Amino acid sequence: MVTGFTMFLAYRRPERVWRWALLVGLSMPAAGFVALLTRERPSRGMIAGTFAGLAFSIVAAIGGRVLHRARAILFNTGTQRLREK
Repeated sequence: MVTGFTMFLAYRRPERVWRWALLVGLSMPAAGFVALLTRERPSRGMIAGTFAGLAFSIVAAIGGRVLHRARAILFNTGTQRLREK
């Protein structure tokens, strides 16, 4: 779910993919921190998994940008935009 959502955001707005990766990726460790504050005791594996989600969101954001560029090249849409970069 994290990778799909991040890839969708990066596909729709590929200008600054780092912000989508950070927004989605850091929300999971933040949720783990909130769980610690509410006296829930997540296991170490769950805490480590939240930080692994950050890596997945970074990869998915880059993949969304690559997918956006590939669509523009293959279907000849947005060629003006590609020439500007």
